[in-house]
Amino acid sequence: MKFNKSDFDNMSYPVLSIPEDKTVLDRFPGLKIYREFQQDFARDTDKIHKYVILMYTSNILQSLQSLEERKIEAAKLAGFKMSHSRFDDKVEEILACRVPEINSLIIRVCCLERNEDLAELLIYEESYYRELKRLLDGESDKVKETRNNVRQFKEDIKELRKSLLNQDENKDLISKLYDYVEGIQLGISPEEIALAKKSNTIEDLIPNPSV
Repeated sequence: MKFNKSDFDNMSYPVLSIPEDKTVLDRFPGLKIYREFQQDFARDTDKIHKYVILMYTSNILQSLQSLEERKIEAAKLAGFKMSHSRFDDKVEEILACRVPEINSLIIRVCCLERNEDLAELLIYEESYYRELKRLLDGESDKVKETRNNVRQFKEDIKELRKSLLNQDENKDLISKLYDYVEGIQLGISPEEIALAKKSNTIEDLIPNPSV
């Protein structure tokens, strides 16, 4: 499907209307306050910003049914070139969500675009674990109702997660989303959580209620 630049004018961040001598951060300087937009990807930085915004915000690309097709179109519109029906390996890694730093950028953009979904996800996650704990601790006198609540929260969380990530259910991206969610809940940065997971010291980040 052939798209025109004007098809994207109604986006939250209409990146295709930016003059060629300007970057995404030139046009939307407010994004500079986020550490994910402060990362330097050398000469591909602006293309990556455009790709992530095109792929993970609401726009006409959602008319394409295939997730893979949407990613390819977003990458091409962002300025990445294909050769023999594929991008170079570095770009393919980005599209496959195998670059942690860019996954962090994706999560930031998703949360900026769908802040209400994020708030709802946080509430549902908390409610899900509260009901699950009641079931495991034997505190509920309505076991069947509590089980149904757990199942319903689980389904609602799955749907919210899909909406938040614009239907991209890549496992690495979901993991990065939950690093972000955990950071909000505990007041810890996603980077601290990722480092603690890698070094098996995640318990050290959990506040001690007796302190």
